[in-house]
Amino acid sequence: MIRVQFDTDDWQLIDEVAWKRHHKYAKVPSNYGTDRDIHKDIVGAAGEYAVAKYFNLEWTGRDDDNGPDVGHLEVRTRTKAGGLLCLHDKEIERKRLIAGTKYVLCWYNDDDTVDMVGWAFASEIRKAAIHANGRWFIQTKKLHPIHTVLL
Repeated sequence: MIRVQFDTDDWQLIDEVAWKRHHKYAKVPSNYGTDRDIHKDIVGAAGEYAVAKYFNLEWTGRDDDNGPDVGHLEVRTRTKAGGLLCLHDKEIERKRLIAGTKYVLCWYNDDDTVDMVGWAFASEIRKAAIHANGRWFIQTKKLHPIHTVLL
């Protein structure tokens, strides 16, 4: 696991992206329903930015589902340590589980840092995940070490 801390400039960028997403999707039904909380957008943007910052990858902060979050990586950020890598059925239905896609799990901490936990290929998620309530969960012990994500 690798912890990433942010400075004031980082937070300004994260907040800009989060608010842009929030305004675009606040009333759009999603996997989370229509009551979208800005905190979810901040958490998601912080996880993506942590991966981009640490690995020196380009991050556009895109606000659509037309490509990966960071470089060739999809980032999923949970708000509690111990949270599992989770994908929704809707993501699978939209055929986002392309065999070579890597999904990165991050944990957003109470001290506003992000822990990059590990990663899995999309194809591995379907094989190793637990399916419940329209979601696919993969345990952290089944993830590849985060330092190998770019290999």
